[in-house]
Amino acid sequence: MKSIGLVFLLSGVLLAGGQPLSAAKSCGDLDQSGSLGEPDALALRRHLARLEMLDLIAAGLCDVVDDAASGGVSGDPARRCTMADVVVLQRGAAGRGPAAAPLCALGSQQACNVVHAGVGCSEASVALCVCATAVTCCTDAWTESCANLAIGAPCNAVKLIAIGDTGEGNPDQFAVADAMNQHCADVGGCTAVILAGDNFYDDGVQSTSDPQWVTKFEDPYNLPQLDIPFYAVFGNHDYGLLSLGVAQAQIDYTSLPVGIGPGMRPSARWNMPASFYGVSSPGGIVDLFFFDTQGTAPMPSIATQIGIVPTQVAASTATWKVAVAHHPRFTAGAHQDDNVLLNLITTFPTPPFQAAYNPPGMYALQEAIYCGTDMFLSGHDHGRQLIDRGRDASCPDTFFAVSGAGSKVTASTFSPEPGQLYYDDTIEGFAYLSFTQTAMQFAFHEKDGSEVYSLLVLR
Repeated sequence: MKSIGLVFLLSGVLLAGGQPLSAAKSCGDLDQSGSLGEPDALALRRHLARLEMLDLIAAGLCDVVDDAASGGVSGDPARRCTMADVVVLQRGAAGRGPAAAPLCALGSQQACNVVHAGVGCSEASVALCVCATAVTCCTDAWTESCANLAIGAPCNAVKLIAIGDTGEGNPDQFAVADAMNQHCADVGGCTAVILAGDNFYDDGVQSTSDPQWVTKFEDPYNLPQLDIPFYAVFGNHDYGLLSLGVAQAQIDYTSLPVGIGPGMRPSARWNMPASFYGVSSPGGIVDLFFFDTQGTAPMPSIATQIGIVPTQVAASTATWKVAVAHHPRFTAGAHQDDNVLLNLITTFPTPPFQAAYNPPGMYALQEAIYCGTDMFLSGHDHGRQLIDRGRDASCPDTFFAVSGAGSKVTASTFSPEPGQLYYDDTIEGFAYLSFTQTAMQFAFHEKDGSEVYSLLVLR
């Protein structure tokens, strides 16, 4: 694993160390003719089909060769789509270059948006505008423009997998891990994995040598594309009033040397330096703020976290900010009542709960942190959900995502949440997030790897 530029934000102090949020591994190269090489051409066709960008064909600029990923579109292999064709199309839509009618009209989709953050796509910048739901203006080298179309994100994107409620060690956990591994290969390498709590069922680990480390973490994720940092938070099964787990063991495992034998761990994947901490990506693209929604002794309390983390969120200058904890604030999942109960318990001022919890409660902690972020990502409910911005009127710029189907699902009878964009509690899967300085992509995938929902948010 690479090691550049990571900082942990602990108790208001910047501490160097740990594993980084690094850039993607590589991008496709162009051949001497300016066309994509064959593997990249296949990726290009897949992305064109996925975004329904058939305007290239309609405009007569080129044909797309038939394959399983292209939706059955056939054409002449000798007229395969090249980067030059794409640029001609987009420049025409921009009113630049060849005088042409807007060729980027995708049915009900708007014409190609060629102005982003006040910067137009110009011929001089050798720019590429990708239409439909992945509107992007790219002014970098050809290889980055190529990757932008072929895998949906430029080379310097921060690419994250998010899963929660993983710790079963069952076939479904392994299946989700396999799908994660394949997806990371498809996008040219992932940066890190977020573990949203309940890392071990039914009770958390007892020590750094607990057998569950191998059966429920090291073995399932022992895959080549997942040899990246896993950043974890505590769930209610990891420690707390209803768990026999020892919280400190998950923190201590982070600092064990990698190797074989007593006092060592098989890989450096696991990262949990404290019950709450932060991780920053190089280039100020995204900051992640991990916190503990239980705040149970002997871990720092809710009040302690409120006194530190919101200040760090406010001080962050990252383009994107994401808060991560186990319990969701809003959910239509089967554990909706649990959240209400936990908030009541964490605000209860008298024994027996006072010794473990101190006011303010869980809701106050969550809102104090996520109010300054673009997304609050959680687990706890065993499914996948995305709720639109505006669900919390006092924090109108925050999306609410639940990715708790890392090893199992639980059916719910609750009504949909207001602003609910996606909900599923029938099949295991994961979330994928990609960040650049200009865009955040969010998607849900099932355990067979198929993408079932995608959202793009522009800065």
